[in-house]
Amino acid sequence: MDAPNCIWSGGFEVNKNNSFHINMRDTLGKCFFLQVEITLKRATYCVSFSDTDQFPPPFRIDNFSKVPVVFSQHGVAEPRLSTEVKPSTTLDYAWDEPTLPPYVTLTVKGAGSSEVTCCMNDFQESKQLYYENFIYIAATYTFSGVQEESGRPVAANKDLACAELVLDVSPKTQRVVLKKKEPGKRSQLWRMTVSGMLCHEGSAVPRHPNKPSPPHSAESSMILDIA
Repeated sequence: MDAPNCIWSGGFEVNKNNSFHINMRDTLGKCFFLQVEITLKRATYCVSFSDTDQFPPPFRIDNFSKVPVVFSQHGVAEPRLSTEVKPSTTLDYAWDEPTLPPYVTLTVKGAGSSEVTCCMNDFQESKQLYYENFIYIAATYTFSGVQEESGRPVAANKDLACAELVLDVSPKTQRVVLKKKEPGKRSQLWRMTVSGMLCHEGSAVPRHPNKPSPPHSAESSMILDIA
């Protein structure tokens, strides 16, 4: 009641002795925990609720990577119950649905990521997430807003300095042009190949991150050429 916009937890069994956390979220997905104690006294099951100040959370999700990771309890489809863990941060967690099996599904935030499901009772280091690390090739001057002159920053042409121009590829002519950055636009995305070439993602067939690239895929992709 003291948490604004807090809503119901998932259901849990009340017919066996147990002690566990329940997870109640607000409308924005923030977690609030309560400790539940179920005890049998003669012929009656008693359920008591208390705060969790003296109890550590059952799980802690550590994101040691440099990209945001999204996870949810496996089998829970409601988008509100998917949680983002930002890079280099830690998040306490308890099951959203205590009666479902103890599995979580994880993916890297954004398009082009693989997905793994892990049992929280049996950790396996062999499970890994793969994601496409696309880049933009930017004209840095057009992102700066200032221009260096004689070692001192001075006001630059505002229209140009705030234009945020990146390399784009015209679908008709295949010529490389400068255009305003549009997040997620495939014709502006590039990736570095193992041989050090800048490969244009928009000219390539979309690939599944869990599957290896088909033979000769590099030869059929467009690369950035000085000519």
